[in-house]
Amino acid sequence: WLFGVVGRVRATNVVENATVYYNNTHIKAQQWGALSTDNPTKLRLYATNCLIETIESGYGAYAIGDCLDYFSGCTFNVVDYGLILCDYASGTFTDGCVVNSKKIGVMMHDGSGGSTLTIDKDSVLNTKSSVIQIKGRRGANIIVDNAELNSESGIILQTMPNDDPNMSSWDYSGGDQSYSRDVTATFSNMELNGDFINGFTASGAVSVTFKNATLTGAITTATTEHPLFNNEEITNDTPEFYYLLGEINNTYCATDGPYGISASIDANSKWVVETTSYLTALSIEEGAIITAPKGYTVTMTIDDVATEIKSGTYEGKIVLTVTKS
Repeated sequence: WLFGVVGRVRATNVVENATVYYNNTHIKAQQWGALSTDNPTKLRLYATNCLIETIESGYGAYAIGDCLDYFSGCTFNVVDYGLILCDYASGTFTDGCVVNSKKIGVMMHDGSGGSTLTIDKDSVLNTKSSVIQIKGRRGANIIVDNAELNSESGIILQTMPNDDPNMSSWDYSGGDQSYSRDVTATFSNMELNGDFINGFTASGAVSVTFKNATLTGAITTATTEHPLFNNEEITNDTPEFYYLLGEINNTYCATDGPYGISASIDANSKWVVETTSYLTALSIEEGAIITAPKGYTVTMTIDDVATEIKSGTYEGKIVLTVTKS
């Protein structure tokens, strides 16, 4: 239950050194997980045109260590997570995959970092909470191209401290720390509605790049607070609160952490700044558009100095303030 699911058994589990193919198959788990991997030496999991489901709790797929989970034309109907990546495991959704999650689309949690997540070729992720959530002191590389990311909570990308009671120690690092703790993400040829949040600025930086893309939302640092239940924190002694794992409350602001969030907007991209955003670097190519929603205006300050929003590269305490016209 320590990453927010319950159950006794995984429907499938590939271990140690193996390659497995699932074609035109229905994989279904009542709880815990449908497609799992564990104790890897080298694992490769390929699923094509499959229906992957969890009914009461659980994830669609889990990858750890030297593992690649590759999904082509698959549909996920899951309760908690479409895919979980641990350590330097990687995952791909391609060829029109559809992930329907009642919680989170893809979650990455502690370990070495070094994961690559690819979402492309008309794939769609529909989530109630964050589409992509990265927990703990780890980095990742995210590539999204010609895809659709839909979040009811309005959060596309969230980094946060790890709320797993077994992995929340400040000093926890794990694995080979030659991997960067920074998160880099590129979004191309698509429209996005939602926020990009670095909620763990003590751990690493977040860098987002937009290529021929339109974003309506915020790009910002934030402080985070875990929701409490009956004034109790989630610990090993409170498994009944498992369902709150992965839930987080954000306050958008500049933070005291050594790292921040940067954005690069190319000439064919547009950012509609829907909520006041706090960045540490911003690159605007000639031809890029940064504006506010209809009826609002957006202004920029850098280190408290008013600065015109125009093409250029900026660093410092950058605030894009949205006010009603």
